Amino acid sequence: PDGSTVVSIDDGEQLIHWNIDLQKQLTVQDIPDVSGVSVVQFLNEDELLIADRTGKIIIWNIITAEVAHRFNNEHDGTVTDLLLDGSTMYSVGHDSMIVAWDIETWEIKSVFPTVHTDWIMDVAKVNDSIIATIGRDGQLLLWDVARQQVIGQPLRSLSTDWGLDVVVATDTQHAFTFYRDGYVAGWELSLDDWMRHACHIVDVDTFLPGDTRQIDPPSVCTE
Repeated sequence: PDGSTVVSIDDGEQLIHWNIDLQKQLTVQDIPDVSGVSVVQFLNEDELLIADRTGKIIIWNIITAEVAHRFNNEHDGTVTDLLLDGSTMYSVGHDSMIVAWDIETWEIKSVFPTVHTDWIMDVAKVNDSIIATIGRDGQLLLWDVARQQVIGQPLRSLSTDWGLDVVVATDTQHAFTFYRDGYVAGWELSLDDWMRHACHIVDVDTFLPGDTRQIDPPSVCTE
């Protein structure tokens, strides 16, 4: 988290803690009770959040090399992403569920209604009131976290393949979604009325390095 270290986990559930500046391993640790790590991210400078393909989520202390906390197994299958947002952590997975966890107690705060028709692949914060999810069904959904409701209609690009990632710009007015077929879609989210309006602004077909093809001008946004 300080920019000087990273962690990696191999297929044998062995965690390696690296010092980037020194380009050397700091520690090598075996992670028990996980099967097929799917997500790993820093919770703080001493602890990691780790999720696996069986729905398990744990907090791992890299100083003591021990499990600091085991979450209740709420997900049925692979956990695909974790999002820390203030006092809440959101987890999503192959069961199409969005689970909100209390960061103080690590107990479940709520489970969102199922709207995605297939795996949820990624979750991102838009602002303090909204999160975005994208799924294998290709849908981009904006969620009112207080009401746990989808805002407006599901958003779809011209891609018919899996949605993989959603990235929200720091200005909270733009988002980009990435698809398995290489498609990238850009979205403009209006600050004033985005709760009822989202405009698809550009599609990039198989956007790869060195691709010199012209991109059609963005479509005009209308109410």
